[in-house]
Amino acid sequence: MHAAAPTSTPVCQSQLPDSRRWWALCVLGLAQLMILLDSTIVNVALPSMQTQLGMSDGDRPWVVTSYTVAFGGLLLLAGRVADHAGHKRVFVSGLLGFAVASAAGGVAPTTQVLFAARAVQGAFAALLAASALALVATTFTDPRERRKAIAVFGALGGAGGSLGVVLGGLLTQWAGWRWCLLVNVPIALLALLGSIWTPHDRARRPSGRVDVAGAVLGCGGLTTVVYGCSRAEALGWTSPFVLGALVGGMALLAAFAWWQTRTAAPLLPPRLLRDRRRVAALLAGGALMMGQLSVALFLTYYLQTVLGWSAVASGLGFLPISVVTTATATQLGTRLLPRLGPRVMMTVGLSLAACGLFQFTLLTPDSSYAANVLPRWSRSASATVAASWPS
Repeated sequence: MHAAAPTSTPVCQSQLPDSRRWWALCVLGLAQLMILLDSTIVNVALPSMQTQLGMSDGDRPWVVTSYTVAFGGLLLLAGRVADHAGHKRVFVSGLLGFAVASAAGGVAPTTQVLFAARAVQGAFAALLAASALALVATTFTDPRERRKAIAVFGALGGAGGSLGVVLGGLLTQWAGWRWCLLVNVPIALLALLGSIWTPHDRARRPSGRVDVAGAVLGCGGLTTVVYGCSRAEALGWTSPFVLGALVGGMALLAAFAWWQTRTAAPLLPPRLLRDRRRVAALLAGGALMMGQLSVALFLTYYLQTVLGWSAVASGLGFLPISVVTTATATQLGTRLLPRLGPRVMMTVGLSLAACGLFQFTLLTPDSSYAANVLPRWSRSASATVAASWPS
């Protein structure tokens, strides 16, 4: 029941609690789940993809890398585009584009088409991630409700990576690897139908141009560096091609940093990097995500090639991890954050995650899933949730 507002002080309608806000969170969370799910859903399917498309060992990682590089490299640009064009409009456009790119990847006849489709997926995933998080913030104005909403939103994103491996294993063995990409089409369309519950775009939007040049330099630099690292496996780190790619990528990143100090509307305003705490949090978050995504790929091959598990069994082996991640974020994290604060949560979480990830280096061909893999991975997953709380 709401108290009647005085006639002399009208209540702004946008500040009233929306009875549909939790339905909107379900839709936004579904999009977030799909974004993170797609970063790992193809892991279990990589052997089947490689066999059918004739993919080389050196090119195989690009099924994952083309998606993650496009996603990370364009995320800043996506946030600026969402601010200018409207969060809901960009969210709907991202869902449509993601569905089309997923369909193209699912029917890809060659390796090159598959890589291109995955890169387009990553670009539209950046639009979805930037707009979805902004819509969560505008939908939940009460601090306590916003904290719960972000916890659920983060839990779905954290579980998406592990659920992707589970779903990828099931789809690969029972329907074929192409359905690891085609499954995104109905999910995106379902979220598109539910987008009617998301808040409308505000009328006032920021002025100024979008820094396209900065996006080209930043994303181009990241892609070139990653490509150089991937070619080092076949050519060696001292190869002129590998060294040229690494130097060229670093030069593009240096040009990106220089351009951000010259352009009127930078993607990454230099003032944001003057806060040492913010820089430390960004570096820690980036290192954490690199470790988590890498170990997911490593464990997929470990379970299948070393322990001899099937695709379904390997996928189901990640299911307990998703349960731990979701339970930690929604139950433990929301209770400890008000008492301990984000700094303590992040420090403890990162320390525990580092210990869990380090213990994976001790795995041997004689290690078992129940005694050696599950305890370490679950510890790392629960610590990751604590470390991911915003500071």
